[in-house]
Amino acid sequence: MDEGLNTYSTARTLAKAYPDEWIQTPLARREFDGRPLLTAAEPPTALARLLTLQALAPPTLRIEPSIPIFPSDAALRWYRELPFLNYVPVRRPAVDGQRERYLSSGYKKDRMDRPSFLSVDGEAYGHNSYYKPAMALHTLERIVGPAGWARAMRAYAARFRFQHPRPEDFFDTLIEFGGAEFDGARLSRFLQQVFNGSDGLDYGVASASNRELTPAAGWFGHGADRKLVSGEGRGAGSEGHQETLRGRVRREPQGEVTWPVLVEWKREGKRPRKKKCGMAPSAGGASSSRPAASSSG
Repeated sequence: MDEGLNTYSTARTLAKAYPDEWIQTPLARREFDGRPLLTAAEPPTALARLLTLQALAPPTLRIEPSIPIFPSDAALRWYRELPFLNYVPVRRPAVDGQRERYLSSGYKKDRMDRPSFLSVDGEAYGHNSYYKPAMALHTLERIVGPAGWARAMRAYAARFRFQHPRPEDFFDTLIEFGGAEFDGARLSRFLQQVFNGSDGLDYGVASASNRELTPAAGWFGHGADRKLVSGEGRGAGSEGHQETLRGRVRREPQGEVTWPVLVEWKREGKRPRKKKCGMAPSAGGASSSRPAASSSG
């Protein structure tokens, strides 16, 4: 209720203030992918002046008086801007770092709804206080959608400001303003599995295959667009009626939490195709009325 929401909000704020972008630094007619750590022209702090060899100053982030080290010339600027000395190769979104920490060892040790002083150890406390609730909130945001999520978070903040809400208060507000059911599954089921248990949500591709189809033959289309197609190959106007390959993708749960997922696949030279797949049976054997855990097309 405290650190989990804060961790989630931090990632969302950083993503809004510093959107993902790909930075390149030119050097000797080559482009190096990365973002410079320091601006070599006018470093604002004493620490930056020291690291770029511009001035000798106390190692502080504040603006302090400093003693010049080297004059600012072309050779020194070239040194300061060397990509392999003064850049980060890729600036990852904050949510990626949170996901990596969440998936480190021990994230299934304990339930998220257990009081902190009853956690099995410090590692479980860290996961369930910071990174697991943050990742659950990121997932909920994608399930509910931007509009519903904004309504629910706005209502929750307005309704419980200067109060001491419980988890049920947040869940009830989310269902009331965000929605109770998505893709045939009730949101309360997701909340119960994730927040009241120690299981994880993880789906993987079990298999992917293509098989060649026998070319169709006959008349296709309607009215003036009606065409005769031979069985030896495509005829004029047969696009959309005849496929040479049939693909099949089967996904399976690798975690215990079950929830409908969207499967997207793409053949070379074709547009991506998407299909909603239902929840597979849970580890306890309970079945779902959703479609089977495979897609064909």
